[in-house]
Amino acid sequence: MTPLLDIRNLSRDYARPGFFGKRERVSALRNVDLSLQPGEILGLVGESGSGKSTLARLAMALDDPSGGEVLFEGENLFALPAQALRQRRRHFQMVFQDPFGSLDPRHRVGRIVAEPLHLLSPRPSTAEAKTEVARILEAVGLPQDAVGRFPHEFSGGQRQRIALARALITRPKLVVADEPVSALDLSVQAQVLDLILDLNEKFGTAFLFISHDLDVVEYIADRVAVMRAGEIVEMGPAATVFSNPQHAYTRSLLAAQAVFTVPEMQD
Repeated sequence: MTPLLDIRNLSRDYARPGFFGKRERVSALRNVDLSLQPGEILGLVGESGSGKSTLARLAMALDDPSGGEVLFEGENLFALPAQALRQRRRHFQMVFQDPFGSLDPRHRVGRIVAEPLHLLSPRPSTAEAKTEVARILEAVGLPQDAVGRFPHEFSGGQRQRIALARALITRPKLVVADEPVSALDLSVQAQVLDLILDLNEKFGTAFLFISHDLDVVEYIADRVAVMRAGEIVEMGPAATVFSNPQHAYTRSLLAAQAVFTVPEMQD
């Protein structure tokens, strides 16, 4: 089966000021290989600064690599003309760590959620857009009157549901979720995680789920990739990686992880 997302030999270097005015090259990613199958939830874990968010931005073609390829359904995103890349974006979306920071506070929820619909061709009519917004708000468990309210009127968990609704309204094949529950308290984390699992099952959407929290990833992911200092050091089925880690770094992460039990979602 052709991977939905196929990252090959991906590298990203940055320049930073060094001694005596010279600029140094710093490697954020080094020769990363990673693939994601349709409908799969792949967890990407690692400490802060390990390169997870850099990889997420490159996977979404929001930054340019220093080397390597990002293939989506067999097409190298960085080889596509700008217009072609824009057309492909309906099929892959991103959810960020801070839902409040990623939602325009000047706009009402209806407009925020409908924004990606401009990627569709033909573009939906106003009536069709309203129908799609209502459909996706229901899917993420938000009331229909949310369309006329502003982001600041919602809780953190509800704002992350708004962000998920915006990401899913074009029915993408892939969502990259970068630390989507780290800013939420434990009970709300559980609700959002169960929502992602439900959406994965309902729509068949694949997720690249990025987190520093191994317990969260163990709860949600089919497979796990462990990142350290810009490299993937271990990858495999979640049950295998967490029960029998092979790399010393993975073992150290598991040893350091505080005990955390995801509470069940309340009706």
